[in-house]
Amino acid sequence: MNPDRRRIAVTGAKGFLGSNLVLRLSEQGHDVRPITRETAAREAEQEIAAAEIIFHLAGANRCTDESEFLRSNRDYTAWLADVVARAGARPLIVYSSSAKAAEESAYGTSKRAGEDILLELSGQGLTTVSIWRLPNLCGKWSRPNYNSIVATFCHNAGRGEALPIDDPSSPLSLLYVDDLIDQWLKLIASPPQESGFAEPQKVHHTSVGEVADHIRAFAVKRMSGDISDVGVGLPKALYVSFIAALPVDKASYALDPRSDSRGSFVELFKTRASGQFSYFTARPGVTRGVGQCEWDGAAWPFATSQTLNALANVLRLYEQPYVTKQHYLDAVRVYAKCHTKNGQPYIGEYHDEVTGEWLKGDNPRSRYYNHSTFCDLVIGGLVGLVPRADDTIEVSPLLPSDAWDWFCLDRVLYHGHEITIVWDRTGQRYGRGAGLSVFSGATRIAHAGELSRVTGSITSKVT
Repeated sequence: MNPDRRRIAVTGAKGFLGSNLVLRLSEQGHDVRPITRETAAREAEQEIAAAEIIFHLAGANRCTDESEFLRSNRDYTAWLADVVARAGARPLIVYSSSAKAAEESAYGTSKRAGEDILLELSGQGLTTVSIWRLPNLCGKWSRPNYNSIVATFCHNAGRGEALPIDDPSSPLSLLYVDDLIDQWLKLIASPPQESGFAEPQKVHHTSVGEVADHIRAFAVKRMSGDISDVGVGLPKALYVSFIAALPVDKASYALDPRSDSRGSFVELFKTRASGQFSYFTARPGVTRGVGQCEWDGAAWPFATSQTLNALANVLRLYEQPYVTKQHYLDAVRVYAKCHTKNGQPYIGEYHDEVTGEWLKGDNPRSRYYNHSTFCDLVIGGLVGLVPRADDTIEVSPLLPSDAWDWFCLDRVLYHGHEITIVWDRTGQRYGRGAGLSVFSGATRIAHAGELSRVTGSITSKVT
């Protein structure tokens, strides 16, 4: 049993924010109880009453009848508060309010009324409430002409349509949905002791015109396979929103192969930060890696490591029938065999993908290419220590359950703590119990009877 697993109810679970949150909470291993418009009232009441944490996201932000704001934002919150009060479970309630709650509009007034109801409930000692007055959100699954102007811009740009802009200089505050959820995950791991308002972090203060310029550029550059620097900050938030908004028939790229008697070379993407993404296909009978060009297909250790990291992500993040943990183990074993030369441990620049021969011979340049990251593949892949930004330890082994009877990764420094991961099928090898155990110092913080994903907190203890 995961000691950090929480039973979490999410109202508005099918909305833009709710669907993103439900996915992330499920990936974290929590017991998520989605509540939607289709959920029967009795079932919704039972889920709210039994929840340890409630994310109250349901509400209306666009209504033709202003009285609907009060029904959806005030009255529904009042009903939720009544259920919590009668249940007496004292859950943490995270309330998705709005920056517009400070305004005197019908929408702002209704959101402020919801805040007051929950704060009153907290004042009675029946809950702890964390209120988030959110700016405009952007990210995947946002609805055009409803959730935000970013969703509308991305929808239109991906279809070659004009972007509706009244005033390009109009200020715009944006928060990327995944950045918000990262903050909420920390809230789950370390709940607040007192009720109050939380200040969202990583808010981008920009303008309508700047956002429009970014999104127009995405649409133009993708036609030539050119990807701008979109790894961090506002460009990342907007690019994710743009790609997610593309229609299926446009979410593809035309390939332009360059072919001769040896085979075909195809460039997929060009990026400023990460170089070129391409692939080469040799014709039958053509051996790559020993041609006149030293880059015509040799195996580069770092590229192999990247590919194996990608395979690890596929195995952990996606349900699919094509590759298994056994494939990963087999690939790592093959990769391990290339780490020798003349019978001695060695790692160089690149080697022939057929014979395994290091192509640069004794050239000193090759010896300086210590870029295998093989240990990372063992630690982060087979053993399964997954790096995270928070203080949760996640161990998700890619070793097949029947491959090894035992292993021990001892005293790895992780977030300032010495972490030890032990797999002992019978408990007789190390004498620390059967199954998979994770220790912070001498304290066991996670355990499973089988070789499976576990999580734990550095501050927790499992007996």
